[in-house]
Amino acid sequence: MEKDDKQTKLYQELISQNEVLQDDIRDLEAQVFDLLQVSFHFAGVKKDYMQEALESYMELLGEEDNEAEFSVHEIIALIKKIKAKSPHLFNK
Repeated sequence: MEKDDKQTKLYQELISQNEVLQDDIRDLEAQVFDLLQVSFHFAGVKKDYMQEALESYMELLGEEDNEAEFSVHEIIALIKKIKAKSPHLFNK
């Protein structure tokens, strides 16, 4: 019986740790999303077109090679592609 109690306790601890990690991931996702909006702001995206710019970014990101390394340079390149493809989203 004691073995079952230890296993149950271990299982509950793992579930709890998983929930904490999931919360941390959601927080980080929100922070990344906010930082992307800040990047678009400083790139000159018009306020009324922020959602469209974000959708364009996600679309282009989906077209990228999933195995490729993702860095600052790739983010900048994607924003430049959006600027070239959809200049109406940006201030002149």
